[in-house]
Amino acid sequence: MNNNQQQYYSHLHNHHHRTAVVNRQRPVHILYCTGNQGKFAEASIIVNNWLKENEGWGIDIRLIQADPDPTEVQGSDRQIAVQKCVSAYESVKYTGALTIDIDFVITEDVGLRLDALNGFPGPYCKPMLETIGVEGLANLVLKYDEEKGERNAMATCTLAVLETSVAFKYPLFVEKCVHVFEGAIAGKIVEPRGSVQHGKASWNACFEVAANDETDGATFGELSYEQQSKVSHRKKAIEGFLNSPLILGRLS
Repeated sequence: MNNNQQQYYSHLHNHHHRTAVVNRQRPVHILYCTGNQGKFAEASIIVNNWLKENEGWGIDIRLIQADPDPTEVQGSDRQIAVQKCVSAYESVKYTGALTIDIDFVITEDVGLRLDALNGFPGPYCKPMLETIGVEGLANLVLKYDEEKGERNAMATCTLAVLETSVAFKYPLFVEKCVHVFEGAIAGKIVEPRGSVQHGKASWNACFEVAANDETDGATFGELSYEQQSKVSHRKKAIEGFLNSPLILGRLS
């Protein structure tokens, strides 16, 4: 999001904190497209925490997991996320998973930017990990100088959100119906610690989150999904969506 969008969303969010009256309708149904149980578990915690924090609004959101195995293309984080979401939407539409009550189709794409490698592998961290594993990733980066910041890393989450009612109305322009929300968290690469993973190809154990009150120098591998949900890149991306007009616009 650009600065103008961020300012608008912030204004809208603060306004609703003061004046929101709930337009009481059926729950918002979200088809969260991932076959990764860890990602879905953390996303569910993030949404439930947000609902508890804003329970006075009376809004209800229900996540439904789907695994359409969308096609992934090469490109920037944003390009990959948008195409992945469109592919997932087309897949669930034809398999029958996209029922009439589904309001949004969501996909996410996670990246890991390594300072030592000028931002590589970024969105291609999964194939890299499938090849060399978390130990190989750590060994690669630990050859670089920590004092020079060469072991620093950034975890990113690019959330692609498609509003189905708009996509149904404009079937030839589905790609333009996708909204993108991004989250990032700083850290550094360390010797692997902990066993909490998001899938088989996971860098959690070697990513030490930048010091804060919630994590106290732990790696993601040492933090439960509940703990991760308080600080993670995924939290920032999902809350960006929840605090946007796509959700807040349902309040009147």
